[in-house]
Amino acid sequence: GDATCPGGGSPRTMVPQKGLLSGRRCALWYHVTTMATRIGIRELRDGLTRILRRVETGEPIEVTRDDVVIAILSPVSGSAVDIMLASGEALPAVPLDAPIRTLRSRPGVRASDVLQDDRDR
Repeated sequence: GDATCPGGGSPRTMVPQKGLLSGRRCALWYHVTTMATRIGIRELRDGLTRILRRVETGEPIEVTRDDVVIAILSPVSGSAVDIMLASGEALPAVPLDAPIRTLRSRPGVRASDVLQDDRDR
């Protein structure tokens, strides 16, 4: 049986693609049917601020080189920190057990030696 993709339809109706989306038939099919705005690299460079404002309002933009999509600009929800926390790439901050001590530099002593002395305490 044929899988149904989001929005209805069949993955068999897609044009084969190379690269990042290859093998992801439904994802590619859904992406193609949403018809994001396509712009070339030169147009992106010349109108970057204007185009990024459009992305901020929720419009996805496909960037092309020689009519081949090479990147997709899409809005993000939340800050970069929120996104990293949600994905597990970052951990939330935790309070310190004790205040941070200031280590004084000493002439002729390497910083790595001072740090090692502090760790040994």
